[in-house]
Amino acid sequence: MCAALISLARAILEDSSHLCLCLDTPSPTLKAHTADQSISHTQAHEYAHISKDHTIHESLQHTYLLDIVLALASIHLASSMQDATVAHRHIKTALQYQNRSVLGLRVALGQISERNLSAVLLASVLNLICALTSPLFPTSYDNSPTPSTVDVMQSGIAHFGGIGFVMNTYRDSINKGPLAAIFCEPSPLSPSDDMASCLEDIRLLHKRLCAKMLSQNDDLLLSLVAASQNLEIVCLKSNGRSMFSWIATVDMDFFHAVNRQHDAAVALFMAWGVLMYRLDESWWAKHVGKTIVQELSAKTRSWCGQEDLIEVVQWCREQVGIENCSANEIAVC
Repeated sequence: MCAALISLARAILEDSSHLCLCLDTPSPTLKAHTADQSISHTQAHEYAHISKDHTIHESLQHTYLLDIVLALASIHLASSMQDATVAHRHIKTALQYQNRSVLGLRVALGQISERNLSAVLLASVLNLICALTSPLFPTSYDNSPTPSTVDVMQSGIAHFGGIGFVMNTYRDSINKGPLAAIFCEPSPLSPSDDMASCLEDIRLLHKRLCAKMLSQNDDLLLSLVAASQNLEIVCLKSNGRSMFSWIATVDMDFFHAVNRQHDAAVALFMAWGVLMYRLDESWWAKHVGKTIVQELSAKTRSWCGQEDLIEVVQWCREQVGIENCSANEIAVC
């Protein structure tokens, strides 16, 4: 399901030029950017026809969906800017559109009907993407620190819960509606070229965590082993197209462990970032994945005697294109 939703999100952005023609408020830069199909950085996908027809129609009827499309386009503009001041301006614009979308979506959630169900679902997914992406960019001119990736991902769990509630409550209507194919599990998308390789990497990580669990008396490791199994389940369900939804399967203890810099939890979180970077095929997933690895790998310099997990760190950095250092440089005692 999640892979298909992400494909649809890309399609919405590709076709948002149609939407901008009906708006007076977006800047010329934003209009030009949303009209540029390179925003998705991907080839055509299975759900483009839904975007061109149903989603465009829904956006013109429901401004909260239109606003969140423009918010995500603004974030993408920010991600491509070298000038921090210009990037800040685009993030500020994105937050304005996102806040406006949230206000409209909140009202719509209390009045769900067959007329607005599709728009509510689409807007909820895009709001989730914005919520997980925009905080990772500076939002002030004084170089204030951005929140940690752990805190940002933890805050997104509530969005997953809301989307799941709508889907479960209105399942019959969804299955009869124009978005029915998007919510199928397993994914109807064809397997990705990198799926087999990623599954091998997931299973190797799982094996390492199992070995660590057997050698140490650590109750947390049991839940981390289960979380690593879920990586494989999510990969198989999405046909290797998306690892995004895995973060909704972990509990608060996992986030607390990463914040405490528990070595195995950090390694697992970084590995998920790598899989996002490799499989999700969208600019925002690659940005989130690389940011996770970049941030957390800088905090692993105290991992003395953890050669197996240090290897995971080195692998993660290599996968997302960050220059590696030696094992001795990572594990400075």
